Amino acid sequence: MNLASTAASAVRNLLIAGTALALVATGAVVQAQAAADEAAVRFGARADVLDISLSPSGNKIVFVSAGPGHTEVVNVIDFTAEAAVKAVLTNGEKLVDIDSCEWASEVRLLCQFSGMGGADGGILIPFDRLIALNADSTNIRMISQRDSPRALGFNQFGGDVLALDVAGEEGMILMTRNFIPEMTVGTRLGNEKRGLGAELVDIANGRSRIREQPDDATLRYIADEQGRVRVKMQAQRDSNGNLIGTFRYFFRTPDNNSWAPLESLTIDGQPTERMVPLAVDSTRNVAFGFVTKNGYDAIAEVALDGTGIGKLLMARGDVDVDGLIRIGRKNRVVGASYATEKREIAYFDPAMAKLAADLGKALPDQPLVNIVGASADEQKLLLIASSDTQPGMVYLFDRKARALEPLLPLRSRLEGQAMGQMKPVSYPAADGTQIPAYLTLPPGSDGKGLPAIVLPHGGPAARDEWGFDWLVQYFTAKGYAVLQPN
Repeated sequence: MNLASTAASAVRNLLIAGTALALVATGAVVQAQAAADEAAVRFGARADVLDISLSPSGNKIVFVSAGPGHTEVVNVIDFTAEAAVKAVLTNGEKLVDIDSCEWASEVRLLCQFSGMGGADGGILIPFDRLIALNADSTNIRMISQRDSPRALGFNQFGGDVLALDVAGEEGMILMTRNFIPEMTVGTRLGNEKRGLGAELVDIANGRSRIREQPDDATLRYIADEQGRVRVKMQAQRDSNGNLIGTFRYFFRTPDNNSWAPLESLTIDGQPTERMVPLAVDSTRNVAFGFVTKNGYDAIAEVALDGTGIGKLLMARGDVDVDGLIRIGRKNRVVGASYATEKREIAYFDPAMAKLAADLGKALPDQPLVNIVGASADEQKLLLIASSDTQPGMVYLFDRKARALEPLLPLRSRLEGQAMGQMKPVSYPAADGTQIPAYLTLPPGSDGKGLPAIVLPHGGPAARDEWGFDWLVQYFTAKGYAVLQPN
């Protein structure tokens, strides 16, 4: 048994112990629930893996798991140590969740919290914050800007990481900061800056310095893989200073700090009204983003050299292409995805396309395979494979050794549970329009004489997708047929 398998076994034991601890911690309440509806306890439990990340070397992972009650636990696994599973951080606050943790370096973690906080008047508003800590749980630091008692407002957002690696700035990350002006009466230290800026932040001590001066109009920045801000989005206002609901995008060339509008674009020789940038590749000096093609969102790339010349990378005539696929610490763009009856990924990178095809053959019963982490050299990958009847399994894939190791299940409580197949169907509406839907029947059922539940999705810009759905599977375990109309 190799180290990854040993660690996987240890993780499984940890998850089982966590389940037992949760049952003990909640005592008679959980026992009463289990007696009334044992399936509700198992299906309704939060996933064992809420978020996961691979270290730059590929020798360690960090994952956030659901602990007893409302807690979350941050766990680190070191594949170079025998069965090294260590809980390094626990959150027991009911109004705060640990959303994610990722590796800022081989020894330092970045974890994001979100929750509900009080503001003037006692109103609860959402907020998030970012902290850093060592993988051995020491040296915990607030990375988000600390709130000032002089601030003339509540800072909801702790900032987004724009780049984990910044050229020429070892030990620093690039992240956004929302500047809140402060009272200046009786002090010379009050901050008068306002709006969204970008800062270089030392992950060891939290010290920062401004990289992009804040302004009230900017809502978003996009950095390239070198940690240089190349694109920004600004909200437009009327002559009275009121927002009018439109946005403009600006870009920089590699060797100039001045901004130019990202407009007057041509995609494959055709004028294009707009592009919504998503990512920048500095090596090729292009931006990737959404454009409109025959009424649907498509993915294109545009040169960031002032010419506005670009080309279409992926478009569909039936659905939107709705997401970029990026891997690694530098968020390298390798493909795009869309959803018809099932979620599909088309890779621009030939090596990734071949890898995806090989993984599909190796995991024939789990057709949804997502790359959720990569080492710095992209030779080791973290994968999550799942399907309509499989809640999901995390794998570690070594591209050089061609070795695929199962690490841990996303929902250990449901291992061995029979699941209903989620089948695409359609039915006519009152006016004859065919409505696409998914129908899930209890395992082994022919569907005759069953009670049924119609489970519509939220909206308006939403849809259900094929894949594992714990609520649908709970209902089928109770003997219902479930119809999900799109």
